[in-house]
Amino acid sequence: MSVLISLLTNLIPTIVTFFANMAKKLTLTAIIVPIQITLLIALYTAKFAFITTIITLIVWIYNRVVVIFGLISSMNNNVSFDIPFKILQSLGIFQALNETFALFSYVFVSLMILFISKLAIMSLQSIADEYFKIGVLLQLGLK
Repeated sequence: MSVLISLLTNLIPTIVTFFANMAKKLTLTAIIVPIQITLLIALYTAKFAFITTIITLIVWIYNRVVVIFGLISSMNNNVSFDIPFKILQSLGIFQALNETFALFSYVFVSLMILFISKLAIMSLQSIADEYFKIGVLLQLGLK
């Protein structure tokens, strides 16, 4: 009987310490991982919104340039601008601008697609890296 009592007195602190350490690791993991995931989602949502805003601004500027070229070509009927526009047309400036814009709009769109693709790949790599870190954190149990 005394052997059983001494065994229990030595075993109970070990069991309590084990469960205390497990509770500490689980509590820290349960607190830190959701915060980390929430911040990760908020960061990439803000990044996506910023990129979308920049792309929308670029497309808006592109459309405004097209509208301006349309206005310039339709202003030939205005009497006050008739002589300056005829001089510029005789020099071929409007035709050169229209041809150059038509040529470089394809280059512009290609560069924009390249920029968007690069940002998407970088974002996906960063997200994968963050989720890998979270997975390692969960496997190690916050040692």
